[in-house]
Amino acid sequence: MSLSGLGALVRFTIRRDRGRLVAWVVVLTAVFGISAWNLRNVYATQQSIDAYVQLFGNNPALVAFAGPGFGFDQPSIGVILVNELQLWAMIALALMSIFLVNRHTRAEEDTERVELVLSNAVGRHAPTTASMVVVSATEFVICSAAAAIFIAAGYPVIGSISLSLSFLAVGLVFIGGTAAAAQFFSTGRATTGASLMVLLTAFILRAIGDISHNALSWFSPIGWAQSVRSFADERWWPFALSAAAALALVAGSYWLSNHRDLGAGFISTRPGRPTATRALTDPFGFALRLQRGLIAIWMIGMFLTGYVFGSIANDVDAMARDNPQFADVFAQMGKGNITDSYLATSMAMLAIMAGGFGIAAMRRRPVRPWRSSLISCRIARVSPTMRRAHSSTRKPSGVKPWKREPRLTRSTPICCSN
Repeated sequence: MSLSGLGALVRFTIRRDRGRLVAWVVVLTAVFGISAWNLRNVYATQQSIDAYVQLFGNNPALVAFAGPGFGFDQPSIGVILVNELQLWAMIALALMSIFLVNRHTRAEEDTERVELVLSNAVGRHAPTTASMVVVSATEFVICSAAAAIFIAAGYPVIGSISLSLSFLAVGLVFIGGTAAAAQFFSTGRATTGASLMVLLTAFILRAIGDISHNALSWFSPIGWAQSVRSFADERWWPFALSAAAALALVAGSYWLSNHRDLGAGFISTRPGRPTATRALTDPFGFALRLQRGLIAIWMIGMFLTGYVFGSIANDVDAMARDNPQFADVFAQMGKGNITDSYLATSMAMLAIMAGGFGIAAMRRRPVRPWRSSLISCRIARVSPTMRRAHSSTRKPSGVKPWKREPRLTRSTPICCSN
């Protein structure tokens, strides 16, 4: 393992991504803190806590999208915090690990910037290690701040620390997993997609295991972290599983890196058709081809989110009767009864999520070689948005082009990835 120049690369990574890192820290810390304080206000009495536990335990959809409900036999506000926040905080840290590690490993090889770095006195594994060090340190800062906020909000100290460490444990596992995936796949897009599929698989295994009360949860790093049982007679040994998995994945990424060429991967990009299909000759069809995976993922996510919101709707009135604070929250959101206000709020949240798809789609555009090929054809320079150019382009009067503009036809070779 060669780590020459690691310190300089760590400083460079922090300098380059200081805006992103600060945004992750501020946003996640704020979300964790607001959630912790609001839960104490909403569930201020033991009666409201007992009503929450009674409602939750009878709904498999809530179990799938929250957790197994450890500690429901002796409910407390800490148990509700775990049930409401833990799963989504772990997913947020996992996403952070995937995006940032891929950005500084495989994505750097795609743009060939890593070759410039390695042409200096820099070890082969230093760039990957620098990215893992920076992301790990950032996640440690987030989890430390979360623990401090939980304690300041009045939650038990031991439970607050174990809950924050569960966030960190999942983040570290996906740091190692993304670093290993960057060695297998030859593009940053494939690396991100594979890592997200691993995260989705971990979520599904954990959900099935929690609903069916079987051992499938133990095949998921999310299940390991939830087995710590924060605020419910904590168990610390599951952290050893997460640490061992993270170390094994990091060591595996180093070994795989030694057995491949720079810029290549063990799984090469699938070759495309020698000529473009009719759909790909149109900018809209080409955009749909690039976005089809993203569209499918967002459709599945929106469907599942809507299913969870709908499964709770029938129980909202019962929750409001047992918890006046809960009723006041939805009463302030609109007219009509509590159920109507809840559904209106749910639709607003789904609309915000749909806006997230638009942002993700606009950022997903052809990389530089493909973009150059596209704009060399009769397509407007707004081609990253894949808007069709006007068929007639105005020329200055009296000036005749010396060469006819090329047109995109079925025989034009086009390279595109899944």
